[in-house]
Amino acid sequence: HALYTEKLLYLPHSYFVNDHRQLYPRPFVHTPKREEHGLPVDVTLFGNFGQLYKVEPQLFAAWARILARVNASSSSSSSSSSSSNSSAALWLLKFPKEAVKRLRQQARKHKVPEAQLVMTPLLPIDSHLAIKALADVALDTE
Repeated sequence: HALYTEKLLYLPHSYFVNDHRQLYPRPFVHTPKREEHGLPVDVTLFGNFGQLYKVEPQLFAAWARILARVNASSSSSSSSSSSSNSSAALWLLKFPKEAVKRLRQQARKHKVPEAQLVMTPLLPIDSHLAIKALADVALDTE
């Protein structure tokens, strides 16, 4: 598409639920940076921005396999001078707070290092929407 520099993947049988009553500024006043939100800079950042109750154990297991494969692929072909042992991280919304403990347990179960599980708080809608662009790959729950 001529309006985007990114490669778009069209999913014909999907729908983004939206609420037309929520207004947010366009264009965004401030272009966020990963550092401003405690996000790792030099990794492929996989993001999911839904509530944690939607992340079922089998789905988290699939995401853990993705991280492991990206890290294995990177380490086998790595010539970079990165000081990090991982080349990918999973970025999730830290909401609801009751689900965070369960998710961290799943991470340990699937040997996802703590540094590869990044959780950020719920932000005001304009900031929440703006920071989504910081993810390299968006993951969905269905």
